[in-house]
Amino acid sequence: MDKVPFEDLKATEHLSDEDVLRLLDYPAYFDLPGINLPENRSDILTRLVENDMIIPCEDGVWAITNLGAILFAKKIDDFRHIKRKAVRVIVYRNTGRLETIREQVGNKGHAMPPVLKS
Repeated sequence: MDKVPFEDLKATEHLSDEDVLRLLDYPAYFDLPGINLPENRSDILTRLVENDMIIPCEDGVWAITNLGAILFAKKIDDFRHIKRKAVRVIVYRNTGRLETIREQVGNKGHAMPPVLKS
């Protein structure tokens, strides 16, 4: 049996160009490795395809892969199948992990730096 890796599965599909760019923090995708942001939408989408963040579907629409969503979601809650994989930071009173002092759940992709609340 040939199983598709989780990262390659579709987090959401039937998206227009605009939808893809609205849901993913594509500037961060280019900024993190220090690559200049392409000048047009077509080149941006091509680069996202080349690195398996999105995949083309029939009729000129797109699907965002789980990899793309987990790493670069502007809001992880926009992806119902992966929102449970959001980054969580938990501060415990001691090493026993019995008493939680504070917990914060992130709402961005894992590649996005979290904003920790004091």
